[in-house]
Amino acid sequence: MILELFPARSRRYNSLAHMMDNSAPTHAPETERSDIGTVDTTPLASDDSWVKHEKYYFEMVIFQVEDTLFRVPKNSFLKADPDSIFPTMFSLPPSDEMISEGEHDSHPIVLEGVPKAYFEGFLLVMYPFKRTAVTFEEWIGALDLATMWSFSEIRGKAISALTDMLVERDPLQNLLLARKYQVRSWLKESILRLVKNQALELRTLQRGGSLDWETIARIFAVQARLMRRGSLLKPEIEVERMFYGELREMSEPQDVSHRSAAQCQPLPVAYPEYTTTGQVAVAPSEGTTGPSRHSIYYMEDITTLVAGTLFRIPKGELLQPGATFGEIYGLLQEMEGQPQLPSSNGLGVRCPITLEGVSEEYFVGFLDALYPLGKSSTSFADGIGALDLATRWKFDGIRAKSIATLTPVIQNGSPTQSVVLGKKYSVKEWLFDGYLRLVNQPSLNYPDLRHPFELDWQCITKILQIRYTILSSERRPSNNPFENTNFADVEVSRFTR
Repeated sequence: MILELFPARSRRYNSLAHMMDNSAPTHAPETERSDIGTVDTTPLASDDSWVKHEKYYFEMVIFQVEDTLFRVPKNSFLKADPDSIFPTMFSLPPSDEMISEGEHDSHPIVLEGVPKAYFEGFLLVMYPFKRTAVTFEEWIGALDLATMWSFSEIRGKAISALTDMLVERDPLQNLLLARKYQVRSWLKESILRLVKNQALELRTLQRGGSLDWETIARIFAVQARLMRRGSLLKPEIEVERMFYGELREMSEPQDVSHRSAAQCQPLPVAYPEYTTTGQVAVAPSEGTTGPSRHSIYYMEDITTLVAGTLFRIPKGELLQPGATFGEIYGLLQEMEGQPQLPSSNGLGVRCPITLEGVSEEYFVGFLDALYPLGKSSTSFADGIGALDLATRWKFDGIRAKSIATLTPVIQNGSPTQSVVLGKKYSVKEWLFDGYLRLVNQPSLNYPDLRHPFELDWQCITKILQIRYTILSSERRPSNNPFENTNFADVEVSRFTR
């Protein structure tokens, strides 16, 4: 179908009407089910040639925290520091029991003494699929368990997030947190704030017996020294001098090796919820009434097969509202008059969901966007993979993020590629930018429009005709050769992001 790109507004542009074809849809392209995958619910014999993906074949583990079961990928727990209990625990040979601990609801790994709220905060940072930690309490929970269990990366993220939050909080409580979690910058900053408070009273520092007498004496000693010498002394230097020994012994944010058992004890005041000892007990769950499953972090999983590679991933993220993956691949069974029920497809390596027509590279790029597990940078191929499958399966959030990530790269690359990808994925900004650069290009031959990114001959003809029309008008191309154009009728103006 041909769409008018340049309706006549002046004589100069009369010949430009009906130039560009409407070769792309006005919304995210629909893809037929046969184009993006097939569903075969017949159990398959496991093929010896199939391999498990190194990153996205998740082994699941079940924890019990208080009265709640959590089922999460084991892989991230194996990334703890070498001195953490988890790599050692998961490396032990399986027991003689038919069901090993952590494999079934009846035999969870019990995390004794760990508050459920803390574990939720920890998982929000470890698995930020829907969101990461936001509140002070969530970040404190992440910091507490990351420090206790030796997860340096999560500890560093928590310290970074909490540092800004502590500015508005009580410096005395900040000092206690600094000592509990061995954060040097927090200790120095909290003491500085106390020293600079000229209305500081002894009873404030004695509140609840929170500070020992030596610390109180050192704080008042710094205050007295600053008052006597006035502007001759800098508070920062005096605090460092007076507390040099303690500051020197404190770790950097990622270092958890200094934390002793005594530092795991509860804070004496202001934070009554700090009661965790954080010991890990591996034991079967007993009792007449079993624990309940967590609404978010009891993750069901599915197994998919892509180009001979097996992926085992949490299912919940694939069933987002509006996304069509579950419907296309039979993860939902719609019963007449009944709500949609989970399907048994993809429940193991004998019955994986085969994603025909999906490349492994694109699927990995899509999973990197769906399950952000610490990857900070996205390659062009990953971004295109995420955009392609997010568009096919209607993951609008991932599509929007992929477009935003790729736009600077596309605009600095080949204008032909910008047009090709803009048409393919219905991105108005890319299409318009590509057309504009091609029309304004000082030298342009039709072979340049065919390699390495092929434009169709109709589009090439129209681009060359626009250039000829502009040149024949004895006018140099302006920064916007589409001026005096009614963009309501322009192909690119009907695209959506």
